[in-house]
Amino acid sequence: MLKVTTEPSNCYASPVRVTIGGGLSVEVPEGPEPVSRRWVKAAAIVEAQLEDMLAARGARLQYRWVDDALIELRVVHATMPMSVMLAHPSLSKHLDRAICTLFGEPSVFYVSGGAIRACPQRLAGKVAGWIGPLELSHGFCQQVSALPLP
Repeated sequence: MLKVTTEPSNCYASPVRVTIGGGLSVEVPEGPEPVSRRWVKAAAIVEAQLEDMLAARGARLQYRWVDDALIELRVVHATMPMSVMLAHPSLSKHLDRAICTLFGEPSVFYVSGGAIRACPQRLAGKVAGWIGPLELSHGFCQQVSALPLP
């Protein structure tokens, strides 16, 4: 499984860590194939699991409002950390599209451990204890300028 971390990228680490932007990197599973191929395969496995969730439960993701601006997201399958949705551009683009559709406008994301929160980009601010706001429209985490939220 892909794991998102705040550890710096390192092509000599075990497991290898690849930067995904915004101060985050992803640990790519070990194996004999080149790192890029293992990263793509691991993302494809996650995508297949998400499709199975959709078929079984009618949804991949769930959300709840935590305040007037922010929602907290989770994968329907409770054992899969939400942050895995940032682990590869093929996954983060799905996440960005889904949340932009929910809000009806561009969105930003915040990460803490395996958790993700989101809000409309026009409401973006700093959230204490969370990395962000991050924009995902290009498949990687890009830091967005923001003022502190009250």
